[in-house]
Amino acid sequence: MVDLFRATSTLQVLADSGHEISIATDPEEAQSRISEGFRGVGEWGGVTPAGFTFGNSPRRVMHLPVAGPPVVFLSSNGAGAIRAAAKHAKSVLIGNLWNLHLLREVLTGVGGSWLLVPAGLRGQPCLEDDFVCSRLAAEVGVAVPGLREDIGLPSIHASASTHLPEDADAHHDIDFILSSSYRPTGLPTHEDGLIVSRSCSFVIEALTQSPQGSEAGFHDSHRHTDEQRPPEPDVRPSSGLQIGQRT
Repeated sequence: MVDLFRATSTLQVLADSGHEISIATDPEEAQSRISEGFRGVGEWGGVTPAGFTFGNSPRRVMHLPVAGPPVVFLSSNGAGAIRAAAKHAKSVLIGNLWNLHLLREVLTGVGGSWLLVPAGLRGQPCLEDDFVCSRLAAEVGVAVPGLREDIGLPSIHASASTHLPEDADAHHDIDFILSSSYRPTGLPTHEDGLIVSRSCSFVIEALTQSPQGSEAGFHDSHRHTDEQRPPEPDVRPSSGLQIGQRT
């Protein structure tokens, strides 16, 4: 699942730091967790909700101490896409520009069928998420029907600038996410309701030993809106990579 600006990039930093992150798909669920002692991280509608420790910023969450209460993560698009995918897949891998080499190692090591899930923006395609999916397809060396291959970084920067908050912090995040300065230490993976950091060898071994085989990869094919959760998908994956259908 990919939500480049900024959910899956923020989750990468949190998981690398050693946090185990639970996902909330609306502010009410997040506030309920906070009342139980969780630390809130993320955004809703581009705004950091009241009572949250940090917003949805990969740069800012670097300063969140690992020692302390657990983290609940909320975002307008990515969090719901993760949970929807988790209903239909044994393992959901969290993708961003920094960890493409790790995703390639897992996809080629496991083989079989995988579905790329770009979170999109309020139910519509989002250029930067499709860009990451196209880069991953190129890394794996396969063509994915319906996926644009002509997207460049200038277009990504321009696209992000149109829907992220108009403040300096968000634009610093864009530059940070598009840079190659960050080096991930693991692959964020959704397991049993939590986002945790795993080594590629761990993920490969877990999936290749699964009785369901390699088709335990992505099995969700629908983008979602903020207001309505996705319907049950009808997905019949074939060998290789596919892009999630746009609703």
